[in-house]
Amino acid sequence: MIRLLLTSLCFSVIFIAPNLVGSSLSTDLRAQSASQPASIPIVGVRSETVSLPAIKTTNTPNKLGFIANVSIGLHDNAGSVPVHIVVDSTTVFSADRELIFRFSSDPSGQTPVANMLVVDIAVSLPQGSKQVVQTHYIPKWSFGMSQKMQILERPSPGEPGRLLEGCTHFFAARRGFPAFDPFLETEYKLNSLFVVETEQVNYERLPDLRPLLFLNSVDAELDDVRTPSDEPMFWSSILRSTSSDHGLSVAGQADLPNDWRGYQNLDLIVLSRAALSRIKSNGRFAAIRHFVMTGGSIFLYGAESEQDWIESFQIPQQPTQQVVKIQEDVTLFLQHFQQNELLPIEEEPLWTRSLGMGYVFGTPAVDVPSGPDRREAGAFPSPQSLRTIDVMLGHRKSPMLRRGVDPILGDQGYQNWLIPGVAQPPVYTFMGLLGLFVILVGPVTYRSTAKRGRSYLMFFIAPLLAIVTTLSMFAYGILADGFSTVSRIRQLTWIDSHSRTGFERVQATYFAGLSSSDGLSFPVEAEVVRYPDGSGDSLEQLAERAPEQLGRVMLDEESQRLSQSFLPSRQQRQFVFHQARPALGRLTLRLDKKRASEGPPDQSVSKAFLTSELPFELKRLIVRDSEGNYWHTEQVQPTIGGSQPNEIELARVAAKDASTMLGKLYIEFRPLAEITSQRDDRSSNRNRRFQTRDLIETVNSSFNRGLDGFRKVSSGTFETWLNQSLQLDGELPRLHFVAISTVSDDVVAAKDAEVVGSVRFVFGTVEPQDSREGSIHES
Repeated sequence: MIRLLLTSLCFSVIFIAPNLVGSSLSTDLRAQSASQPASIPIVGVRSETVSLPAIKTTNTPNKLGFIANVSIGLHDNAGSVPVHIVVDSTTVFSADRELIFRFSSDPSGQTPVANMLVVDIAVSLPQGSKQVVQTHYIPKWSFGMSQKMQILERPSPGEPGRLLEGCTHFFAARRGFPAFDPFLETEYKLNSLFVVETEQVNYERLPDLRPLLFLNSVDAELDDVRTPSDEPMFWSSILRSTSSDHGLSVAGQADLPNDWRGYQNLDLIVLSRAALSRIKSNGRFAAIRHFVMTGGSIFLYGAESEQDWIESFQIPQQPTQQVVKIQEDVTLFLQHFQQNELLPIEEEPLWTRSLGMGYVFGTPAVDVPSGPDRREAGAFPSPQSLRTIDVMLGHRKSPMLRRGVDPILGDQGYQNWLIPGVAQPPVYTFMGLLGLFVILVGPVTYRSTAKRGRSYLMFFIAPLLAIVTTLSMFAYGILADGFSTVSRIRQLTWIDSHSRTGFERVQATYFAGLSSSDGLSFPVEAEVVRYPDGSGDSLEQLAERAPEQLGRVMLDEESQRLSQSFLPSRQQRQFVFHQARPALGRLTLRLDKKRASEGPPDQSVSKAFLTSELPFELKRLIVRDSEGNYWHTEQVQPTIGGSQPNEIELARVAAKDASTMLGKLYIEFRPLAEITSQRDDRSSNRNRRFQTRDLIETVNSSFNRGLDGFRKVSSGTFETWLNQSLQLDGELPRLHFVAISTVSDDVVAAKDAEVVGSVRFVFGTVEPQDSREGSIHES
């Protein structure tokens, strides 16, 4: 049955899809041909490329002096959309020019239509240049993939752009928006990418990918389909199909992006040892490492040994206790499932380590009989290993849960990080003003007018006092909030000391007394999503509303700016963004062991010394060494510029005291709502049973497998790690640390904003140094 379905899908792709694509792109205008790059850095999603300006006939001259080849990734998920722009001059650019590539959400192909965005990408064409190449990632906070693109040109800096003739195109035109259920399926199924070692994909030389292809299919059998080497055309059609939901993509080395955001719609990257070596040599390994650090996962098969696998990723020698426990639970779960289903239990080593918020998996190379049938397919991992990985990933299979925010509907977690005391009614002050009004109108004014025999004046005095009281309350509300911009930042920075890199999640709430025309400015390399309050309409209700534009986003090579409509006056607005911190620095830990000259040989008097190469100060640092001991210091000075880092001595802390300190550190800065939702959930569930109001909760429910290692994740991988380690477990993994610091200036998006009630958690791994051993004489 599966064989017949896949065969029909293959025929539909080969014979029907080209006609559909051709009909959607053929109009009265024929796109002018131009030199296009051999590969586009877009993986894991369908892409579409267009060449503009569109010329009616081949004899029509190109008056614009350039040809723009624009490729865009098309996916239904909310998040970042890759855009690759190549602008070629017909000769050379005789003067400096500035083009604006404008992308607008198409209401006919995205939903909800109340979440539409307009994104402007500024591309400068320097005088004398022949080609300009840029890759950007534009935000999309809705379902669907349709985009309208226009090319404009600014006559001079600061002036509005002028639409160029023949420079309008609709990507994924007339596709319509998907149903909500299929979209949610992409959030909790395993979306994997297999990377080959060659520049381009050769389908005849692919290994046996059937276990990976059918991982999301419960009823599929491997014998229903032959291997890629036996049917390369069939596999080429299946893997290139946009209508199949198997979740598998294949990419060559030239297809890989050099930005971690290009992998965000994936969950697992699978590759061989040879493919990994090629990735490291072509400079694209950093993007994959950042993807794993933010919650993604990678699987290296065919390693020479476990030590070779460890050195390939620069990961710890031993897994953390949390990883060990989850892997044991998953193994028992799968063994129970296989025994009940009478399936064979395959034995294959599966190495697992954590890297940042994600997982690194590995399997050793296996022996394959020599001869004409020997292929790379022999080293591909077994279905058992892939099933184990699929269950272990849990919430990491959902980009939405990894971010910890739904930009479409939001959720009640928005209330956990509001700015206290602003944009909220001053209840006690209002009660005081109302009480004063009652006293003035009653005992004071009424008795005074009654004594003078002019009680009729109360008909004028009472309304006048009511107006004064109302104006006083209104004025106090405005003056109490002020006219400046206030922000509250929660910055979670992970430090990977071995590679000296970092990654962070920033949750920021802003309030503006007066809306600034500067809007909000975020780092250009960050993935930015808004965080709605979750108290609005349901997903079904939003889909029926009239189209509404949230605002405009401006991208250039230095920053991404959100227009002032994203931060209106006297309203709190919240955003979450993730960004990599390359070459951030590291912490090194040195243990000075000295054996006692008397007593048992296993007893020692130890000291610990810490060296920080980080450019910012750390406070209340707690670190755990390789032997499980805890150490503490109140302050660690930063290393500024090229100065030599100082080594400081740490104080020993008992494990019980360290657990208490960790819990207090998290509780003191715990995200906690001060106001509760006023919505009646019981009424909502009774009257709107079939309406979707919380996508985070909906996706979380799909991962409830009854395992101890899996629980509801609503705040993202970074917050989950902090909460689990500091509050729930009360212990750090070995060679890990946690501290707090001051929020960095470059994460505050509002100009001249006052930062209140903020915190920066800095946590991650420490790099151990060789211990120096000696002996001492006890006095």
